[in-house]
Amino acid sequence: MDFPVRAAVAALILTLPLAACGGGAEAPTQKAEEHGDEEKGGEGRTRIGAEAARAGGIEIATAGPARIGETRELFGTVELDPSARSEIRGQFPGRVVAVTKGVGDSVRRGELLARIESSESLQIYPVHASTGGIVAERNANPGDVTGDRALYVLTNPAATTVVFNIFPRDLATIRPGMKAEVLTQDGTVIGTAALGDYLPEGNSAAGTALVRAAIPNRSGALRPGMALRGRVTVNAFEVPLAVRSEAIQPYAGGSAVFVNRGDLYIAQPVRVGRAAGEWTEILSGLEPGTRYVTKGSFLVRADIEKSGASHDH
Repeated sequence: MDFPVRAAVAALILTLPLAACGGGAEAPTQKAEEHGDEEKGGEGRTRIGAEAARAGGIEIATAGPARIGETRELFGTVELDPSARSEIRGQFPGRVVAVTKGVGDSVRRGELLARIESSESLQIYPVHASTGGIVAERNANPGDVTGDRALYVLTNPAATTVVFNIFPRDLATIRPGMKAEVLTQDGTVIGTAALGDYLPEGNSAAGTALVRAAIPNRSGALRPGMALRGRVTVNAFEVPLAVRSEAIQPYAGGSAVFVNRGDLYIAQPVRVGRAAGEWTEILSGLEPGTRYVTKGSFLVRADIEKSGASHDH
């Protein structure tokens, strides 16, 4: 290549962007250096493996809008819904010839329950179940004469309700139509139920009013007489960004939430707003959609503080 051509090529190279000439190779190196501390852990952060996190009871949630309010605890008892009881009677008086079901048996709608010989026509006619359910009572045996009592009483165990006690201090704030979170005594959530109207009678022994809430029992796990708990949120308001209150930890003279990125946990200072019950409003320091630690946040804080102490030495 002669000198004029070499000079032209050199001039062209000088006008190209640095990345096109290979000079941009430093950028990935610089980016890796910038993220080096994050990859290794560092001040205000720590690494906890997935297995260790599970063993420590660490749980993760996503920050977002929430309905914040005061929580009222309710205590109640499972009962069958009034509509869950059906009485089966003979169409005509007569002598019971046969019965087919016993107490505790399952019954399908239309299934044969008994045969009765009519006292007037002496004809035997069948008695079928008008609904499905479980036999709660059988009030007839072969040879008996039908009377005023029902031959069978059937109940639908899936149609259950919870009757909650409402203390006088809560009568002004807990109203029909409110949603109640229903839980077992050990805190397992069963579902959500709408509170019905206050019942005419109250619990005179406890000095409380009573309110009924329907709760489905498709699995059959709920039994009449079982004690349950309820949680109702009152004086509620909506906020655009909130976290579980248990996620907030004192840190570096303020408050922090611990952000989760895989097995990396980072202390994120936040400014908190209104707090009530299980939720705390976040005014700044956190973006919606951020994954953060709920249960076990104090363990993450302790691990970060321990790491910081070891670095100081």
